[in-house]
Amino acid sequence: MKTSLTLTFALAISLQSIAQTTVTGQVVGSDDQAALVGAQVIVSQQRQAITQVVTDAKGQFSIKLPSGIYGLGIQMMGYTATRQRLTVGSDKLDLGAITLSIEDTELAEAEVTASGPRALNGLDRKVYQVGDDLIAQGGTGMDILRQVPSLTVDIDGNIALRGDENVTILVDGRPAALLGLTGDNAFERIPANSIASVEVVTNPGAKYDASGTGGIINIVTKKGRKLPFNGNFNAGIGTGDKQNAGFTVSAPAKNFRLTTSLNWGDRQRRNESHVFRRYDFPDTTYTLNYDGAGISGHDNLNFLIGLDWTLAKVHEFNLSVNLGQGNGTGDETTEYVNQTLDKSFITRATQISGNSFGYGNDNISLMYKKVFDDDIKAFSMDATYATGSSQSGSSTRFVKDNLYPDDLTYGDVAAQLFNNIGDNQTFNFQSDFSWPVGDAGRLDMGGRYSIKASKEDRIASQLPYQWSSSYVPDSLRSLNVDQNNTIAALYATYGHVFSEQWKGQLGLRYENASLSFNLSDGSPLSRVYPGLFPSAYLTYTPKKGLEFQGSYSMRVNRPRERALNPVIDYSNPQSLRKGNPELKPEITHSVELSAVQYSRKGSISAAIYAKRTDGMFSRYLTVEPNGILMMTWENFDLRQRIGASGNAMLRFSKTLSIQASADAFYTEISGENLQVGLSQSGFGWQGRGNVMWQFQPKHQLQVTFNHWGAGPTGQGYRKGISYLDMAYKYDIIPKKLFVSMRLSDVFNTRQFSYIQDSRNLYVTYDRARESQILYLSVQYDFGAKESKGRGGRKGSRGGSGGGSQGAGMEL
Repeated sequence: MKTSLTLTFALAISLQSIAQTTVTGQVVGSDDQAALVGAQVIVSQQRQAITQVVTDAKGQFSIKLPSGIYGLGIQMMGYTATRQRLTVGSDKLDLGAITLSIEDTELAEAEVTASGPRALNGLDRKVYQVGDDLIAQGGTGMDILRQVPSLTVDIDGNIALRGDENVTILVDGRPAALLGLTGDNAFERIPANSIASVEVVTNPGAKYDASGTGGIINIVTKKGRKLPFNGNFNAGIGTGDKQNAGFTVSAPAKNFRLTTSLNWGDRQRRNESHVFRRYDFPDTTYTLNYDGAGISGHDNLNFLIGLDWTLAKVHEFNLSVNLGQGNGTGDETTEYVNQTLDKSFITRATQISGNSFGYGNDNISLMYKKVFDDDIKAFSMDATYATGSSQSGSSTRFVKDNLYPDDLTYGDVAAQLFNNIGDNQTFNFQSDFSWPVGDAGRLDMGGRYSIKASKEDRIASQLPYQWSSSYVPDSLRSLNVDQNNTIAALYATYGHVFSEQWKGQLGLRYENASLSFNLSDGSPLSRVYPGLFPSAYLTYTPKKGLEFQGSYSMRVNRPRERALNPVIDYSNPQSLRKGNPELKPEITHSVELSAVQYSRKGSISAAIYAKRTDGMFSRYLTVEPNGILMMTWENFDLRQRIGASGNAMLRFSKTLSIQASADAFYTEISGENLQVGLSQSGFGWQGRGNVMWQFQPKHQLQVTFNHWGAGPTGQGYRKGISYLDMAYKYDIIPKKLFVSMRLSDVFNTRQFSYIQDSRNLYVTYDRARESQILYLSVQYDFGAKESKGRGGRKGSRGGSGGGSQGAGMEL
C-alpha cells in the first residue's frame, strides 16, 4: 500500500514535459569536404548509447537532448570514427562541420549487419541485437535463444553454449531465477518482442558470478527510456491453437518516465516419445518398449510497470514492478511392451496421465546510478525482492495385464494422485564501483549478497479401488523440502592501457555459497562452498580493425538440493531418483585465444579454447535386478574439452546480409573412479547460417539453418539434429505497421535422440515436441523509435551478478 501511494504521488507531481535542446551539425569527409550521407551519429552517457540518428542527404543531423554532459560518436564505413565530449545547455547548440578522416582498409568500430538480427562481434562477448529477427516474430524468448549463434536449446528448454549446459542466464544483468524463470522451457514466458539483444560471454571475468562454467548469457530487454513518447501493440496466431497479444508504452514527464507493458500468450503443444530398453543380466535378457503421446497447454500473463527518475541531472533511480502468472494442463498416454529377447514372454501395460499447474512470480527492483562527467567513473546499487508460488497436480492410472510386474507400476491400485505446492522468496543486492587510476588504469570493485528461501511439499495419495470413495495417503511417495541458499561475493579488477596496442586486466573474486535443507526425517543437511576465482585478460591491437585477446578464468558449478538429497524419490515407479550427499563442486579452468577482424563488409571473429573440469558431476544410471532404473549423481574424475569457433557477419549490399557461425569441439570424460572402463571421448560440432534479403523496399525474407552435432553425455551419446526456419515480413506503413509470417522447422526434423550404453542396460530415447508451426503476427509501433543504424549498444548495465563489463576491456 505504501509503495502504491509513493508511485501515485510521484506521478501526480510530474505534469510538465522535460525541456530539450536541439543539437545540430554536419558530417563531412577529410578528402574533399563533401557531405557524408548516412553517417551514424551516436549519443552516449555512462558508456551506454542513448540515441542514434543517421545524417541526411546534406550530411546534416539534428538531435534533441536534455541539458547534461554526453559523449558524441560519429562513424561511417571507410572513415575513422571520432568521439568527443558534448555539453548541452539550455540554448540551441550548432556543432558546425565535423570532419571524418578517410580510412583505406579497416573500420574503427564493430560493423553490424543492417537488416534483421544485428550483431556486434567482439572479443570478450558477442552482442546479438535480435529485435528485428523475423524468425522469432510473435514467438517467445526460447525462439530468440534458438537464433543466437553458439547456443542450442533442447526439448526441455535446457540451454547450452558451445555444447556446455552449465551456463548462467541473466535478464538485464540480474539472475533469471529472480524473475521466476526456472524449470522446463522457462523462457517461453518472455515474449520475443520484449527482447532487444542477447549478450554471450564465453570466458567471463571476476565481475561476473563464478557459477556457470559454460559461460554467461544476458538477455537485454527493450527499455526506450531515453526516447520521447513511444510504444507498440502486437498480436499473433499460430497453427495448433496458439495466440499472443501485448502492448508497451513509455512516456516521459519532466524528469520522470513511466513505462508499462502487458503481454499475454496461450499455446498448445503436442509431444511424443519412444523409448527402447534392453536389460542384460547373467540369467536373462529382456526388452521394454514404450510409446507416449500427449498434448499440453500453457497460458501466461505478464505485467510490468517501471518508473525512472533523474534528480539534479546526476542521480538516476529506477523502480520496477513485474507481475507474472500462468497455468496449464496436459494429458499423455503411454504404451509399454515388456518382453524377453526371443519374444517368448510378452506383457503389456497402458499408462494414462493428466496434469495441471499454475504459478505466480512477482518482483520489485530498485536501482540507483550516479552519473559522472567522466565516463570511466561509475557507481551503482541494485536491490531486488522476488516471490514465487506454484501449484500442480497429476493423476495417473495403469491398465495392465495380469503378468505385468507390479514393481513397474504403482501397485494394485486404481489411481495415483500427486499434489505439489511450492513457494520461494529471494532478496538480491549488488553494488559496483569504477574509478580511474592515473591516466591509463581503471579499478572496478563491487559485491553481491543473495538469499533465497524455498519450500516444496508433495502430497501423494492413492485410490485403492475403482469404487473407493476417497484417496488414502501414500507416505512412500510424499516429500517435503525446506531449503535456504545464500551467496556473498566481493570482487576487484584492475585494467591498464600499456600502449595503443596493448592493454590488460587482472581480476579476483571471492564467493561464499551455502546451502541447507531438511531431510524427510527432519534432520538437517548443510554445505558451505567458499572459493577464490581469478581471471586475466590481455588484448593486442596491431592496427585498427584487428584485435587479439588471450584470457583465463576459473569457475565453479555447485551441486543443488536435488543432487545432494539422499531421500529416494519414488514418484516414477520405473525410474527412481536420489541425490548424493557426498557430491563435490566441479571446478573449471578455461583458457581462450580469440581474434576479430573488422572490414568494409562486416566482421569475422575466431577463437580456440581449452577447458579442464576437475570432479565433473553428472547423472549416473544403474539398473536394479527387477528392471527399475536408479538415477543418482556422481563426481567423475575429469572432463577435458578443446574447441574452436568462428563467426562471420557480412553485408554484401544494402539488401542482402548473412551471418554464419560454427563451433567444433573434442571432449574426453573419465569416470574410472566409478566403474572400470567408464570413459568417453567424442567430437561434436554445431553450426548456424542466417540469410536476410530485402528483395523489395517493403518486403523482407529470412532463412535460418541450424545443425546440432552428436556428442558424448557421460554414459552415452546425443544424436545430431538439423532444422530450417523461414520468415517473411511486409511493411504496410514503413517503420510503423508490419505483418510477418514464419514457418518454424520447415521439414519437421527437430527431434531429439539419445543413446545410453552402460552396465546391464542399453537405452535409445527419442522425443519430439511440436515444432513445425506456422505463425502470423502484426505489430504497430508509435511514437519515437530507436535508430536501426549500423551501431549497437555495447552492453547492458554492469553488476557483480553479470553486467556487461565483465571482461573489463573497455579502457
